[in-house]
Amino acid sequence: MAECTYYFVRDVMAIMEIKERKAYDIIRQFNKELEAEGVYTVPGRIKKSYFHYRTDIQIPEACKKRKPARVAV
Repeated sequence: MAECTYYFVRDVMAIMEIKERKAYDIIRQFNKELEAEGVYTVPGRIKKSYFHYRTDIQIPEACKKRKPARVAV
């Protein structure tokens, strides 16, 4: 199986240590920026590469091996 290329809201919450509402706001803002560049986006998810580019947050190796958090639908 291919590695997940998106972060979900729960992932952003854990990485940035913020509340759900703020995580959604950040994802929405980043997706708006990507859409302006003509990139297809998925609501409630953000591409990992763009998230790290915009936030300049590096994830420790131990955290990279964990499965991403999933939100029940």
